Amino acid sequence: MKIEIITSFNERYYNGIGKECVETWLKYWPTNLKLTCYVEEFQLPEQDRIKQISFTELGVDYENFQKDPKYKNRVKIFSKKAYSIIHAFKNSTADRIIWIDADVLTLKDVPIEIIKNLCPTDTLLTYMRVWHHLDKANLQSSLVPSAESGVFAVNTEHQSFHQFADRYAEYYNKRLDKNIRRFYDGEVLGAVAKEFETSNKIIDLCQDFKKPYRTPIGHTILAPYLHHYKAKAAKSDFFNDE
Repeated sequence: MKIEIITSFNERYYNGIGKECVETWLKYWPTNLKLTCYVEEFQLPEQDRIKQISFTELGVDYENFQKDPKYKNRVKIFSKKAYSIIHAFKNSTADRIIWIDADVLTLKDVPIEIIKNLCPTDTLLTYMRVWHHLDKANLQSSLVPSAESGVFAVNTEHQSFHQFADRYAEYYNKRLDKNIRRFYDGEVLGAVAKEFETSNKIIDLCQDFKKPYRTPIGHTILAPYLHHYKAKAAKSDFFNDE
């Protein structure tokens, strides 16, 4: 099984926490794996286990989205992650693609069996689903699915993968932002996953939770190996510890 791990960041984010993400990945993930880093306006030091792809390779759809006056800067920032994912979906030759956010640090050796079994042969997607009110100011509004997309895995060998990848890209390229809470990558992933779950096996690592967690990775099978410094306060704790 060929596995590709992907992430993305700009220089500022790399210098803040992304460098630690990369260094702990190199230290604790199996040495036969490589990490693909989508990088904006800078380059990492050369390393045999690191592949770099510049944001300039993300294509015209990405460039058009960044220029679209309809969207605020924060939506465009999250779209950089989305278009990195779209590029990987289109160009990767791996059997499995595993995304990790640049603020996900590895804590200890990650067994290869954990990685291989994260998204089994019969599974299209493994992710962490969360639910939000469509209108966050109205607790009576309908619940819509989202994804805590700090880590997720996709099976590119699955019969529905190309449809799944095309649909994810379509949300961005056709600006399908009406029935999601915010036009962020995780909200899009959650919406697309829901569309495909009725006819495909999708694993939700949060399925058996008795209550929701803001940062659910610490309550999944990945908890011993990965820590997600998701919120601003968590990142502040990281910097203070450093």
